[in-house]
Amino acid sequence: GSGGQKNEGLASGVNLALENYSSLQYHFFCGISWTHADETCDVFCPSGDRSDCPEGLECYANTRCDGRDTDSPTSSPGPTVTGGGAADGLAPGGGEICALCDGAMLHESKPVSFQTQTMTCSEVDRTIRSGKILAGSNSCDDAREMYGRECCYEECRLCRTPDDDFLDLRSERVVKQGGYEASCQEIGNILSAASEGDGMCDDARSQLGGECCYEQCTLCGDNTDVSTEWYATVTFQGLTTTCLGIDYMLRMEQISQGSEQCGELQGAY
Repeated sequence: GSGGQKNEGLASGVNLALENYSSLQYHFFCGISWTHADETCDVFCPSGDRSDCPEGLECYANTRCDGRDTDSPTSSPGPTVTGGGAADGLAPGGGEICALCDGAMLHESKPVSFQTQTMTCSEVDRTIRSGKILAGSNSCDDAREMYGRECCYEECRLCRTPDDDFLDLRSERVVKQGGYEASCQEIGNILSAASEGDGMCDDARSQLGGECCYEQCTLCGDNTDVSTEWYATVTFQGLTTTCLGIDYMLRMEQISQGSEQCGELQGAY
């Protein structure tokens, strides 16, 4: 139809989503970056605002997560830690149970010496949790100080910047390096087992970051002091949609911040 002709530069799925924009409301999720929110699907932020998210996380639109499969947050829980579910995350009195790696990743199979015997870091973590030790207690702090250096690590993220910000991942782009071929998503998955600061992490970032990572164009740009009016109705190339629909198009087309096309759309909307 005429919509297809007007938007022939866009994929048919993008055109469809622009027209059927009501379904986009279910894909707001919290994360340290869009890629992190898209991968973890931990906390649905239905309002589209960071006030729905735990401290330190932002609310990102148009992830592949679906809020219809997730309970809306009734409070702001802290970022999840590795190992253990909600059922064993609270002590009998309601306080948070100590986890060995507070927000960091756990070297699950790494052997360490624990009370005269050799155990894996995963077993040490489970032992600490089973003792119902409270997070913030002296016993918890002592355990983390004793085993944290060996058992815990900060996950390598391909698209982390030197300023500790996070760029977005061109997940489906295939890169070739020294006879090796993989998608950026596959490379990111491999690196997640490496520590931040590892030679492999630094090498991958310097060699592949330019191809795999980019700063996503957003409607409001770097102006974080304003809230996006996600449901404001707009017209885009003959189609009636919302600002949320425009954001979806920007992401699906992987339009970079600072590009001419990004500037034109920010100026228009």
